[in-house]
Amino acid sequence: MGRGRAGGDGRVLRVVVALGDPDRERALLPALSESGDFLVVERPLSAEQLQAAVAGPAIDAALVSTALHRLSPSSLGAVASSGVPILLLRHEQEDALWAEAPVATLDFAAPAQAVAEALVSTAHGRYRSRRQPPVLATGRAEEGAARGDEGTTQQGQVTFVLGAHGGAGATTLATALAASLSAGGPTVLADLDLQAPSLLPLLDLDPTRNLHMLAHAAPRSPAEWGRALDEELQPLHASLPGVLVLAGLPRPEMRQALGERVLHGLPAELARRYAFVVVDLGAMAPGDLPAYLVRLDAIPWRLLVVGGADLVGLWHTRGCLRQIESLARLERDRVWLVVNRFDRRFHHSPQQIAWTLGWPVAATVPADHAGVGRALEAQTPPFQERGSRAAKAVASLACCLREGRLDAKLDRPGGLSALWGALAQPLRAARLARRSGREERRAARAG
Repeated sequence: MGRGRAGGDGRVLRVVVALGDPDRERALLPALSESGDFLVVERPLSAEQLQAAVAGPAIDAALVSTALHRLSPSSLGAVASSGVPILLLRHEQEDALWAEAPVATLDFAAPAQAVAEALVSTAHGRYRSRRQPPVLATGRAEEGAARGDEGTTQQGQVTFVLGAHGGAGATTLATALAASLSAGGPTVLADLDLQAPSLLPLLDLDPTRNLHMLAHAAPRSPAEWGRALDEELQPLHASLPGVLVLAGLPRPEMRQALGERVLHGLPAELARRYAFVVVDLGAMAPGDLPAYLVRLDAIPWRLLVVGGADLVGLWHTRGCLRQIESLARLERDRVWLVVNRFDRRFHHSPQQIAWTLGWPVAATVPADHAGVGRALEAQTPPFQERGSRAAKAVASLACCLREGRLDAKLDRPGGLSALWGALAQPLRAARLARRSGREERRAARAG
């Protein structure tokens, strides 16, 4: 029995209630007070306040929900170590995240009477969780190593998503890809776009958990990395319990405070703990890529270059691929080309694009402006609607990544002259404009 625990003598139980959800508090607190069995002594608003509250004298139990600000499995474990019995309210979709929590659990939406009965039983040491949640298997490490501290041996697969300049939709694709990859094991999505991080507003994430706070913790040992990641990772969406996300910088100017050791070591540390890691690089300059790959020699990784399907997008994609070709650090077969927002009615075929750019096309993702618009409005992951052709294309790409295969070939197609001419047209137009400008200046001086 924990210290100060009620011993079945019928006295009022002194409880700490830390729910972090005003609506749930309004539904539960009156019922707890009216029952006459409880005295709510404190109502912490964050995990740090909860830890301080349970350290107080004569606390019989704590009622906590996963909605509490900055609550993570590691911080909950620290609270449980105080000896105060804890009843955790969690959503069914969160089973994977809280599977190893050393506390009694109950469904978040349970009736007030059920919560009160479970809280009394928890204080007396009699309550057990209504169900044993499954532990999400990684498929690459022994059970219990998914959060891996010193003994972690998992080597997950890392997929970097790099967008060509011009708004190719790399972040949208990275988010959808992480959701699809989660079907094969625990997945994490990390926003390492240092110029224009956008996962925070895209998915309505908690802004206090982010890359900057992770770097501020300055983890060094595997155990420190595990604790820091537990604090900063958060669920991608309630409908996708197998995906966690590390939000990017709240403001781009914060990148000056990031340590290179933490920033460049992050993909490898995530790969030690999760089966699949998706890293959104945004429109990073290709010359900066080797710093992210220096610690990944022993880890399977791929680089997806995402380009637009229109002529301007292909123009920027060609420039990006040429820069990547010049990097001796990168192996060509690890770089896959993805053509985004593709519409076969207006755009050249994948075979034409591959031959002209000199790079196999791993996937073409159909344009789905209406679906993306609905996802943005609801702040949910894109390409999750049933029957979406874009969702099918992303799922097929995820399957290829899981299996490590790419079937695309560089077969010479017909009708290349139109595409090559269209790609070369901006150069010709620029030359003609410069020539015309020179002639006009000469005429002006002569006059």
